Amino acid sequence: MRVYPDMCCLKRPYDDQTQPRIALETEAVLAVLQAIAAGHLQALRSPAHEIENEQNPDAERAAAVAGWLDRLNPLAKTPAAVAARVAELHAAGLKSFDAYHVAWAEHLAADVLLTTDDPLLAFCGRQASIIKVRVVLRTRDELMVSIPDPVQLRRRAVEVLIRELGYVDAMRFLRQCGHGAGDYSRERHTFLPDWSPDELVRRADDLVEQRRKHAP
Repeated sequence: MRVYPDMCCLKRPYDDQTQPRIALETEAVLAVLQAIAAGHLQALRSPAHEIENEQNPDAERAAAVAGWLDRLNPLAKTPAAVAARVAELHAAGLKSFDAYHVAWAEHLAADVLLTTDDPLLAFCGRQASIIKVRVVLRTRDELMVSIPDPVQLRRRAVEVLIRELGYVDAMRFLRQCGHGAGDYSRERHTFLPDWSPDELVRRADDLVEQRRKHAP
């Protein structure tokens, strides 16, 4: 199965895990990422990921997600058909960044687009007849992935930390671990630029070209 996780999904593990909904969705997202790592699912990326991640004001989180994305399919500039589709979806009422993700997911023949963004889910529900990819939120059951027992997972993690860092430094590290902060799925609507579809595509393609020039 070919899955296209949008940036809301990829940022979920960094959000405030004391909120029940965020914690539940994080477990589902992590289970999907685990299935991808095991080769049970194929993940897809696009310039939409790159240009949105560039806007993230949290540089540490942006770098972590960029590192994961770099393991996926090579980036390509936006085909004319995708650019036209972005404009079409934007005209139908979808924000430019979301339209860009949907257009690329369709172009890459994704089986599902995974998101935790409520406005995107609502739009795709209302306009299902014009969306050519399945957009879902509840990923764990639909993708048939399992979530490890949290007690066993924590025990294994502590054992690894103690083995690699020693007991004292492992305990120091655990003290630094918090519960995440914020809610990217909501906050992105406050800091993503309100670019037109044409400007968004142009800037994304420029970013892809920069990545190519600096590739090793």
